[in-house]
Amino acid sequence: MPAAPTSDISLWHDVDLHARTWLDEDTGLFHYINEIPLGTLDKHEVQPGEPYNRIVEDPVGSARLRAFGRPVPFNYGCFPQTYRDPEEIDELHGAPGDDDPLDVLDVSGHSVGVGAIVECRILGAVCLVDEGEADWKVFVVNTKAGPLSHAKSIEDVEDVAPGRIQEMLGWMEDFKHSTGKDTATLHYKVHDAEWAKALVERDHASWRRLVTEADADGKARGHWIRPAGSVGAHWGKQFAKLLSARIPKVAEVVNRTASQRVLVE
Repeated sequence: MPAAPTSDISLWHDVDLHARTWLDEDTGLFHYINEIPLGTLDKHEVQPGEPYNRIVEDPVGSARLRAFGRPVPFNYGCFPQTYRDPEEIDELHGAPGDDDPLDVLDVSGHSVGVGAIVECRILGAVCLVDEGEADWKVFVVNTKAGPLSHAKSIEDVEDVAPGRIQEMLGWMEDFKHSTGKDTATLHYKVHDAEWAKALVERDHASWRRLVTEADADGKARGHWIRPAGSVGAHWGKQFAKLLSARIPKVAEVVNRTASQRVLVE
């Protein structure tokens, strides 16, 4: 599925977390939104508070990456339709969520662009407690590219690319401490794929609750959820746009239905 071609699709809200067949069957795979491509020194992020949650460059973060001088050795992104709720306390580390979508670390050696929507398989998860918040990172593999594409576990990654996970963890540890501030603790215990999937589903449930909190201005807790106005008209249009990239004939019917709904409202 290509990156959204227009600015009126939210990569956070409008992209499905779960990868499904054209018959809407769950494949057991997931989607993530790429923010920082492998091998770069520029920090881009999905903006939860901005209209349509656009991906923009964080100048401070980019400057810090360049000062660090070691390019990011993996694709870094986030899961759509997930939310690390600061009102929920992490059961393992006793820290609240960081108020953002759940982060993704792609073990693949294949670089993808900013804003790319990547089909992936979940492999495991590790926790970074940063400034008192539980900032979990989920290891995934791109299912469409590279020799690791068939990996189903952290052990499979180590069999094909020994030292790959340690390389990623080491880079994160060094980067977080590159300013000399001890505000982050990386817990090196890597939880397995099943544990990581449960984490993703919990954060998916938190996102669903957040969406229901949207007020008349289309915001919840300072996060942009949808345009102000008709909920039905907005989500009908978004659903049709996403389908148009996958099932054009069905999308025509949905577009007509959405248009009729808007006229009635």
